[in-house]
Amino acid sequence: MTETSANDLFEEKKSKMLSAARARLKKIQRLLKALEGDRQKLSAFEHCKRWGDVCQTHFKELKKGMTQIRLTDPLNGEELLIPLFPELGAAQNIAALYKKHRKFRTGMEKTAELAASAAEKAEREKRLISAIENAESDADLDAMAVSEGAPQAAPPEPEAKKKADKAFAGFRRFYSADGFEMIVGRNDAQNDDLVRHSNGNDLWFHIRDFPGSHVVVRTAKKKEVPLETIREAARLALKHSTKARDGKGTVVYTHVKDLRRPKNAPPGRVLVTREKTLQVRIG
Repeated sequence: MTETSANDLFEEKKSKMLSAARARLKKIQRLLKALEGDRQKLSAFEHCKRWGDVCQTHFKELKKGMTQIRLTDPLNGEELLIPLFPELGAAQNIAALYKKHRKFRTGMEKTAELAASAAEKAEREKRLISAIENAESDADLDAMAVSEGAPQAAPPEPEAKKKADKAFAGFRRFYSADGFEMIVGRNDAQNDDLVRHSNGNDLWFHIRDFPGSHVVVRTAKKKEVPLETIREAARLALKHSTKARDGKGTVVYTHVKDLRRPKNAPPGRVLVTREKTLQVRIG
């Protein structure tokens, strides 16, 4: 091999590694932005415990039908305008406020945990990008691929995976920030094939009560799918449905093994025997 061709191969490899690392970083940054949006939404519930405590001290003033009430906090004399559920009585409103605060607390803890993990991944990718940019030899690239976990030559794939990959040629394919492959059917025939060739432990997603594409998250054997990947797949199911124009909707998801195809049903039609739902929005 000539020096010129060897250098060309080095630059090509370097370019591919940079592109892959930058793509991963971009996905992580989108995740961090989404988590910040979640944090801001949850912050609306931050004062609910205080509101519940104040309502307890003014219990008799709360009446069914009220949408809000102005009360004085006995601890510091501050006047508070507290939103209420008009269909609920005093005790139920107080219970609802405490429930919202619990949602705030657990949601903020989970969001902070996910954000910390994503921020750590982002820093790792930034270090990797800088190292790749400064690499001067093929050996440098190989060394950082090992130390930073960048993709190298993959081990031989199982025959079943090779067959599945071939079956999914021509499908829309995406990767979550956590690295899970998400496959989206383009039409009823592909939706049918997607379910047929997926593993039983793969996760399947579809917009509830509206036409749309099937989405499958391919899982490694017994590997748990992170919540953020579930959210990403659910947003894909909403985006590739007739409900997308509304910007929000309910997505059903389950394991592929919990799907059944009715006898003589048209392509893409399935019955869900066990399901979970997720409310999602797209911008």
